[in-house]
Amino acid sequence: MNVCDQSENQGALLGAARRLAETAYGLSQPLYINPLAGGRINQSFYVRTGQGEFVLQRLHAMFGLDGAVVINAAAAAESMASAGLNAPLTVKTTYGQLWVDHEGLWRLSRLVPGRRMTACAEKGCAEAVGYLGKFHRAMKEHPPQLAPVPAGDFVLPEPLRPSAWDTLLNNYRSAPEYASVRDSLIRGRAMAAEIEKFEMTTVGVIHGDPKLDNFLFDESGRAVGLVDLDTVHIGSIVWELADALRSMACIREPGDHVRLNATVFRSVVEAYRAKGLPLTDQEWQALPSAMAGRALNLAWRYLKDVFEQSGFAWDRGNYPSHREQNLSRGNGMLLLAAEVLANQRELRA
Repeated sequence: MNVCDQSENQGALLGAARRLAETAYGLSQPLYINPLAGGRINQSFYVRTGQGEFVLQRLHAMFGLDGAVVINAAAAAESMASAGLNAPLTVKTTYGQLWVDHEGLWRLSRLVPGRRMTACAEKGCAEAVGYLGKFHRAMKEHPPQLAPVPAGDFVLPEPLRPSAWDTLLNNYRSAPEYASVRDSLIRGRAMAAEIEKFEMTTVGVIHGDPKLDNFLFDESGRAVGLVDLDTVHIGSIVWELADALRSMACIREPGDHVRLNATVFRSVVEAYRAKGLPLTDQEWQALPSAMAGRALNLAWRYLKDVFEQSGFAWDRGNYPSHREQNLSRGNGMLLLAAEVLANQRELRA
């Protein structure tokens, strides 16, 4: 992944991807390779040869250089396959390694057939979260051996407290972008103070990023796959489910205005109850707070990236600048968090 701009040096990256596919992985000609659109973090390429279809990725530097995330993704994929789930199995190099170190870590995986949904109706969201439940059960029945993941903003185990927002308010006070972000940071801090602490007692191997576009569907709309396993780790099941809700139980309007979809929220909860791991009554009651916490955490990451521009790729087709993209997306998550907090009582019913 290119840290900031996926279009930057795309030609050079494509050339490097082609060379690695041939030399490190022994993929034979004729070889078709093309960048995959839509990724916000990793640089990804679709590869097709007579040996099959693959995804070749250069991983974002935030995942570290020790290969822990590759080891974990490979182990989780093997566990999925053992449970009968479609899995993005990692392909070893010709010399038996799980990754290639070439100006960053590269990893080749088998392509999981299916299509992504960019906008999810109630049925599709319920399908996705039902599949997430199957994933959690597969991890419990076939537990993978996981390496410790590197510390980073992409692994936040609970809602950020107001002090995290204070850090941004204090550390970037002299930055030229500060005036445009200050009010958003103050709103985020106020909402972070509203979220009550809640129990997260049910733990297991979680995906770590169960957003809608990490699920794959067949032509009938049935969920058939879960990909992008780089954030797999041991964590709270309710915190994971809250992130799925943050991604799916909302309506995205022009200008990154993100509103709560209470109907999808309830359908998703019922789908997980039917197919996922059992949660305690306290955890079910905590889901609205956890969803708001997830939205606020993502808002914090976007607003931090207004200053740093080091995490999310710039979508040049939809935003005039990288900073404006992150500010707009951050404000969208603040809107969602505010609406969830305002409707907690109804969502718990």
